[in-house]
Amino acid sequence: TDKQDLDDDPEGSQGFCLLNNVAVGAAYAKCIYRHAIKKVAIVDFDIHHGNGTEAIVRHLKGRPASAPKGGAMEMRGYSIRIQAAAPPSCKPWLDPVGDAQSVFFASIHSYGGGFYPGTGKDCNEAAPRIINVALRQDSTSADFRHRFRTKVLPELYAFGPDIVFVSAGFDGHEDDLVGNCRMVDEDFVWVTERLVSVANKCCQGRLVSVLEGGYNSRAEALSPFAQAVAGHVRTLMHASPNYRAAEPEGEEACQALRGEERRRAEERLQAK
Repeated sequence: TDKQDLDDDPEGSQGFCLLNNVAVGAAYAKCIYRHAIKKVAIVDFDIHHGNGTEAIVRHLKGRPASAPKGGAMEMRGYSIRIQAAAPPSCKPWLDPVGDAQSVFFASIHSYGGGFYPGTGKDCNEAAPRIINVALRQDSTSADFRHRFRTKVLPELYAFGPDIVFVSAGFDGHEDDLVGNCRMVDEDFVWVTERLVSVANKCCQGRLVSVLEGGYNSRAEALSPFAQAVAGHVRTLMHASPNYRAAEPEGEEACQALRGEERRRAEERLQAK
């Protein structure tokens, strides 16, 4: 991830939000329910890199102070110098020492080819725990599931959160207007089931889902966005408190999924 893109600098603001809802919720839970919630996990499956959340999590750990910014201007014969103090390098939620050890952030997203915001190459870092899983353009269901299963889930289970926050974005759908991947409704059900399973095993089912992207709502309740969200919410509502996803899924399941993808691609070609 490019350092300049992650600096807490108003000139580098990006995205469609003034407030980061999932980070606000995670910080609130960690502070207000501190006796029960020591470790917080945030998992982002929006097709765009969660660069804002990553920047917030990175600031939980102090960094070397950057030099103040300044400039000069002439006005009516007077020389005016302006100097702005550098922002604080550490912005803890609760504990300036312990926060970096007790917050987990993972983002699985499209990366490369100029796709917005252009950050989020593969990384796996500790203290704070930050995992970026980059998908290539036109990634399929099998690509998404394989990388989430192998890169995110093992690390999330090992972290052992006391609560899981989900940045639930649906713009990776193959019929979305903004995303550039080929996920389908069943993929969002699948990833929701896996996150529910983590919450059931690690933290008594504590899971909070926050809506993120999804831009094809033209058919309203029948739109790809609405249908994907509905599948996600149904899974959250109806999953048993004892639900455990069968992991890892074998190669046969992966082959079957790739076969289904080929069938859908052939149907689209025939429709044209």
